Amino acid sequence: MLRENPSVDESELLTRVREVHGDNPKLAATVTRTRKRIERKKTAS
Repeated sequence: MLRENPSVDESELLTRVREVHGDNPKLAATVTRTRKRIERKKTAS
C-alpha cells in the first residue's frame, strides 16, 4: 500500500494493515519503521 500511495495517512495505513495482518501490540511501531525504510529506499534510488 505504501508503494502505491506513499502519502497515505498513518491511521488509514494502520487500519489497512490490521485488516490484512490482524492486530498486534507492536503494529504501530512496525508500520512506522517500515514506512521510514521504504522512504529511505526511494530517496536512495
